[in-house]
Amino acid sequence: MPLFGSWALERWLATICLFAVYSLYFPLTDYTRTLQPLDMTTSMDAVIPLVPVWIVFYVMIYPAAILPMFVVKDPLVFRNVIKAYLAVELIAIAVFVLVPVHMSLRPPLESVPEGGFFEWGIRVCYWYDFPTCCFPSLHVATATLSALACYRVHRPTGYVAIFFALMISLSTMLVKQHFVADVVAGMALSSLFYFLWVRNAKPLDGSQLSHSKWWLLVPCLFYVLFIAGFYLNYANGFQPWAQ
Repeated sequence: MPLFGSWALERWLATICLFAVYSLYFPLTDYTRTLQPLDMTTSMDAVIPLVPVWIVFYVMIYPAAILPMFVVKDPLVFRNVIKAYLAVELIAIAVFVLVPVHMSLRPPLESVPEGGFFEWGIRVCYWYDFPTCCFPSLHVATATLSALACYRVHRPTGYVAIFFALMISLSTMLVKQHFVADVVAGMALSSLFYFLWVRNAKPLDGSQLSHSKWWLLVPCLFYVLFIAGFYLNYANGFQPWAQ
């Protein structure tokens, strides 16, 4: 039975709850700057370069995170997707405090060369996202769980989402936001809850697992508008770190 007597209401309230929990991330990154970090650096991390163009994949996490809302139609499967998201986020938040990891290999914002749009994007990223709360990578965990949830209800969409989840995962290392260990842990955490709760979730109606493919236009348009807004700020000389 739906919570609050309506599947639609349950979907919206669960989504709002999910975003409320995720909103704890940014104040937490500020708090964990005061904690003594554990060093996760490996020789592989040391040789991975900063490649600014990968910022376009890094910010793809925003449409990727909301993708299941426009792909997963069955209310019981969606309920389990939300449960998995919440479990991943709450466990990650606890680990951020208990096992604090800071991205020590990330260069200072001031040392990022003043090149073009991609370098500007890296500077904006470094300005608003502190190099803390790294292990496990919520960026990677969210993208992976989103892709697997889509795969559960619609294989073609799932394959595309998995590809972009891999690109997002690579980007976290190539923009120097995460260590290799963070990425592996993020993938493992989301995969665990996918197999526990989503993979075998019993649907309410097995014939209507996924939404119409046209709903995919929403996250795609969101990404296009996000990049367009990003570029307009760059073109207008917006430099929040200088204020």
